[in-house]
Amino acid sequence: MKVYFVHDGNQKTGPFSFEELKQKGLETSTMIWYDGLDTWTKAGEIPELKEILLKSPPPLSKPGAIQTAIEKTKEVLDKDIVDEIENKIKSKKGKRYFTWGIVILAILGLVFILSSIFKSSFNEGHKGKVTDSLVVINAVGEVHPDWYDKSKNYIGIRGTILNKSTSWGYKDFIIEVEYYDLDKKLVETKKHTVNESIKPQKSYDLQYRINGEIPDGKREYSLKWKLLDATQVAPE
Repeated sequence: MKVYFVHDGNQKTGPFSFEELKQKGLETSTMIWYDGLDTWTKAGEIPELKEILLKSPPPLSKPGAIQTAIEKTKEVLDKDIVDEIENKIKSKKGKRYFTWGIVILAILGLVFILSSIFKSSFNEGHKGKVTDSLVVINAVGEVHPDWYDKSKNYIGIRGTILNKSTSWGYKDFIIEVEYYDLDKKLVETKKHTVNESIKPQKSYDLQYRINGEIPDGKREYSLKWKLLDATQVAPE
């Protein structure tokens, strides 16, 4: 019987039968693996699971910054209110001051619109932070004598990096490798840059050999590694 494993970005659960999977409320972006798949795959890309995927309603759309600014300006410059106030002003001098006041309010409304557009554009350009967008699955490391040069050690890391961002790609992953001795005590940490890239909504199977020796002292170590940062790039 085929069994399935589920990954929520933090931990793996399973195995589950198909009937058990129906109760999990899977979404199209849920990562699934079973024997026969080369890598973790989105549930929406597995034909046999499409009928049990949770049909999520579209998010409630909020009015854009421009529309909000326009509505606020209209509230200030409501024609009926303007007419009512203007009719109560008897002197020409008073009406002239009132007109200038309306002009000033219109200018302030325009300034509000422009500042809202700038703020919206700034926030849009900073979506897709590394800490929010990149998830590392099955991060493992290994140290053992090098096959080609027994006097040196092979140091390697493996794992899958999942990019959840719909807008941004990433490259030049900065990772931190932790070295532990046989007593599971942390001996040293080193940072390395992996010159690879990943597109939006894609995963990358990382297999990287670290150039350099293990820390001074014993040659028997175990590894852990984590992703610290990456360079954000606009998709082509």
